[in-house]
Amino acid sequence: VICQEWLEDRRRWSVQLPNGQRKALRPENLSTDLGAEEAFAVEMTGEPTIFRCRKAGCDKVCTLSRREPRQRFDCSCGTSSCTGCGDSYHHHAKCEEVPGLRTRWTDWVDGRGRSAYRRLRCKAVNEAATQMRALREAASQPDLD
Repeated sequence: VICQEWLEDRRRWSVQLPNGQRKALRPENLSTDLGAEEAFAVEMTGEPTIFRCRKAGCDKVCTLSRREPRQRFDCSCGTSSCTGCGDSYHHHAKCEEVPGLRTRWTDWVDGRGRSAYRRLRCKAVNEAATQMRALREAASQPDLD
């Protein structure tokens, strides 16, 4: 990922290179190091994927290869986003799973999850007690051999 910031006064992009060095480059001097397939895709569609920071008022962008998987974009404004869906970055879930997980988490925090957990725990404790009584009764019965 190459992070870029448009420098309006200089009419150039501020580009952070992989070694951490920053340079101000004219748009016509920017290029991407693409393989043959990606270069063909760029020729057909115009440009590599551009991801823009989702924070209101922030103009930071990064360029992504079309073949790269989703990743975390840490903007200099402090926002961390997923390049796959634009939401805040989610390490352990696919983009399409995030809305459902957020709903479950919100339900849990609002108390609905806790009350469901308490009901299930109470049911499990009662079932375990019933099984223990049945085992004790079975163990106390004399063998009929």
